[in-house]
Amino acid sequence: MSDHDSVTESRWSEVYRLLPAPGGEAFALAGTATANKARRERSGTPIELITEAERAGGGKAIWAVVAPIRSDLLVIDLDRCAEQVWPRLRDVLGDYSATTAYLARSGSPDSLHVILKCASPDSDRGIREFLADLRRHLNLSARRIDVLSPGHLLRLPGSASLKPGGHHCTPVNDDLTPITAVRTAERLRTALGSDEPGPVQAAFARHDDGWCVQLDAEVYRPGLEVEVHRRDGRVKRVRIGAVVAHAGDRVRAAIADDLTPHSPTPVPTIALSAAAQMHELAPDTDGAEELQWQAPRAWRRRTPISAQQWRILNDTGGDDRSAAATAAAWVLWDVGLRSFAAVRWFYAHCPAFAKFRDRDGDRRRARSACAAHWQSITARASTHRPPLDPADQALVDDALAEVATWDEPDLVAAAVAVITHRFTDGHGLVDRPIAKRCLATWMSVCDSRAYVHLQRLQERGLLVRTRDWQDGPANEAALYALRVPDTFYRGDGDHDVTDHQRLHPLWGQLGHHAHALWSSLSTQESAVTTPEVAAKSPLPSGGTGWGVLGLLNTLGSLGLVTRIGTGKGTRWTVTPAQSDQGAVDSAATSSGAFERAKQLRARIIGERKAYHAEGPGERARMRSGLKVLRDRLTHTDIAGREQGSLFVTVAAETSGGSHYRWAGARPGPPPETATPPDS
Repeated sequence: MSDHDSVTESRWSEVYRLLPAPGGEAFALAGTATANKARRERSGTPIELITEAERAGGGKAIWAVVAPIRSDLLVIDLDRCAEQVWPRLRDVLGDYSATTAYLARSGSPDSLHVILKCASPDSDRGIREFLADLRRHLNLSARRIDVLSPGHLLRLPGSASLKPGGHHCTPVNDDLTPITAVRTAERLRTALGSDEPGPVQAAFARHDDGWCVQLDAEVYRPGLEVEVHRRDGRVKRVRIGAVVAHAGDRVRAAIADDLTPHSPTPVPTIALSAAAQMHELAPDTDGAEELQWQAPRAWRRRTPISAQQWRILNDTGGDDRSAAATAAAWVLWDVGLRSFAAVRWFYAHCPAFAKFRDRDGDRRRARSACAAHWQSITARASTHRPPLDPADQALVDDALAEVATWDEPDLVAAAVAVITHRFTDGHGLVDRPIAKRCLATWMSVCDSRAYVHLQRLQERGLLVRTRDWQDGPANEAALYALRVPDTFYRGDGDHDVTDHQRLHPLWGQLGHHAHALWSSLSTQESAVTTPEVAAKSPLPSGGTGWGVLGLLNTLGSLGLVTRIGTGKGTRWTVTPAQSDQGAVDSAATSSGAFERAKQLRARIIGERKAYHAEGPGERARMRSGLKVLRDRLTHTDIAGREQGSLFVTVAAETSGGSHYRWAGARPGPPPETATPPDS
C-alpha cells in the first residue's frame, strides 16, 4: 500500500497501535483562521479518526488527530528550537540510558515532537534535569522546551496542522529527514522491546452513588490494572473488578483496589454555602474598623470543597480530636483559605473543630484557641521549603554572590526579596509568577517603585520574563526565570545578602540607603565621622534633611544611632543594644512604618479582591469597598494611584532634593505612565 493512496485503513495504523495510550480517547480537530484555536469534529479511537480524516482528504488527513501518549514514554515538545536543542539532546541519550522511540516534525518551523523510552525512573529524571539545565543555558522558556505531563494530548503522525500555513505532522529520523510509516513503526517496536501495549487508559464515571471506571470493552478483563488521568493532571492507578454497566462499545467497571492511596478517588464537589463565603469580607479581628491586612485566601481561582473534604471537616475524630482538627485545617489550607477571618466560619460550625470551640467557651482564656490553632497551621505551611535541586541551589548562590557586589542598596534589596520569596521555595527557577504588588509587599514600597525595580532587575539579567501578563490567563502575573546577572553591573558593594532585617518595613519607609548606613555603622568597633560614613555610600554628604547627614539625623531621631559631638568633631556610632531586632521594631512603631506597611497590604488585598472577584456582583462590591478603603488610608504614597502621585518618592531621589521623605507626601496628579495589572 502506497503512502499516497486513498486507503480504507490508515497507513499509520501500526504506529497508532503502539504510540497512543491503550483505551485513551482521541479527538479529531479542525483548524480555524486563528492558530491553535481548533474546532472538535469527532471523538473515538485514533485509528478510526485518522482513517476517516485521510479518506476525506484523498490520502492526506484533513484533521489533526490528538490523543494521550502511553505513560511509559517521555514526551518532549520542542517549539522553534529543534535545531538548537535536538543535537544536544541526541548526544546525551546514551549517558542517561534513554532511547529515541519517535521523532516528528510538528509542522511549525523548527519544531519537533520527541518521544523517548527511559530505562528507569533515574533515567527519566536525568533527562528532565538535563533539559532544565539546557533551558537556562540557552535562555529558553519552558514553553519552548516543554516536557509534557502524562495524559497530555499530542498530535499524531499524519495529522493536519492547527496553524494556518502549517504542514502535516511528519515522522523523521535522527537527522530530521522524513521516514515512512513502516520505518516509524519499526523504530517504535525496537525502542519498546515488544509489541505489548502500554498501560490501559480509562476514565472515571459516575455509577449510582459512587465512582467506577469506564474503558473500552475490548480491553476489559477482571483484575486489570488501568491508569486514570484526572482533570487536575494527576494520574491514578487502580485495579478494576466486575462490570456494572455497558455504554455502547465501552464498559463501566467497579474499582476493586486503589493502587495510589495518596491520591484519593475523585468525589463530587459541593459548593461553599452563602454563609461560608461571607468570611472574605470579615476583618481579622473583632473590631469592625480594623484593616484587613492579611490575605483571606490564595489569589487563584477558588476551589470548591469536595465531598471527601467535607467528610474530614465533619469528622469528630473520636478519641483523637486534635488529629481531626489538624486534618480539617489542612483541608481549608488546600482549598486556598489563608487568614483566620477566612476560616472563622468553619471553626465555628464544623464538628472537627469542636475541641477548640470548647476551649473558647471558657471565658477565662484571653486568647482564642481556634485562632491559635489556625496560626500554627499557617506558620508551618508558609515556612515549609522543600529542598532545592543542587543545580538550582548553585544558580541561586551564584546570583546572590553577584547581587552582593551591586552599589544600589534599593536594587540589592529588591533582588534579595525576589530570590528569597519566589526562587528558594522549592518550586523551581523557571516560569515563576512575580507581580509588582508581590514585590511591593515584600519590600514595603509603593507599586510604582516596585515596578521600576522589576524593570531594572530584568535589565541587569537577574530576571528573564518568560511570559508577559498580557499573554497569560486573566488576572495572572507575568512569569519570570532566574539567571545569574550580567557581570557588567558589578560595583564596589559588599552587601550581606543573608541579612534577615534587610526587608523590614522600616527600611521600606526610610529607604534602603538608610539600612546600608545603619548596617555599616553596626560593623564599626568605634565611632566614625560623617565623611567616613559618606565615603562608603553612593549618596552625597548632604546636610540637614538630605543626603548622608539627613539619613544619619533621621536614624538618630529613631534611636538607632548615637551622635557624639558637634561640628567637625561629630562622630556616629551604633551601640550593641541598638542593633538588635527589638530596636528596629521599636523604631518602626514610633515612625509609623508598621502602620504604613499594614495600610499598603490592606490596599493591595483590596485591589486583588477586585481583580479576582468571580462574577459582576462580587466585583462591584469589592470595588466599592476598595474605594472606601482608599479614603481611610493616611499614607498617600501607598494609597494607590487614585490618591497622590505614585512616583513622588522616586522623583525625590532623582532630583536635587531630600533623599528621605516621610510617607505623608503632598498629593499630586496621577502618574502618566500606567503600570500593567498583576495578580
